[in-house]
Amino acid sequence: PIASILFANSPFWKGIPSGKENLRYKIWNSTDNSRCGNLMDHGVMEPKGLINKYAQFIQSVPAIFIEDENGNIISYKNTLGSWLKELFNQDRLTDEQIQLVLHQIFTHVRFKNVLEIRGCDRPSSGFEFAPAAFWVGLLLEDETQNDIFDIVKTWTLEDRKNLNFSAYKLDLTQDGPNNKSIGEWINIICELSLNGLNKRSNKYNI
Repeated sequence: PIASILFANSPFWKGIPSGKENLRYKIWNSTDNSRCGNLMDHGVMEPKGLINKYAQFIQSVPAIFIEDENGNIISYKNTLGSWLKELFNQDRLTDEQIQLVLHQIFTHVRFKNVLEIRGCDRPSSGFEFAPAAFWVGLLLEDETQNDIFDIVKTWTLEDRKNLNFSAYKLDLTQDGPNNKSIGEWINIICELSLNGLNKRSNKYNI
């Protein structure tokens, strides 16, 4: 939700200024309750057992489509997990079919053959790589990754739910976790990201 606010860039809706509405976040949250939203909305609440819980969630989601034995895309009136189980029982389950299932999930963070973080709009021209740099700084430098995790793991479940809800509005004065505003959290987390990028720059002589 912090990144979604930071990189929000949907200023118009049907030709009308969107004001403080965070439209991308709002639209995706309302598109399909069974496969969109935050991981917390689907029972994935904590790091422990995260992958197993994510796998269980995926299997409960209704299929949009499946692939038949000839590689044709067809409709399927059951869950993604039911299809995977059928394939497994027939000894026909492949990595490609698992990927087909993973691509039918649209949570703000999702696993495919990569970890995809979908909460950000496309930035203005010239700044397209800013969200990628933001996540690289936070997540690909071990010390910085540990620093951000040490912060986030102190947030209560209520803090996190409120933070997710706050992302509907582009208002930096909203209350965030630990009695800090959303604007303060953006500054803290961006500083961590920049520190992570600096460490990578030194490590790789960039």
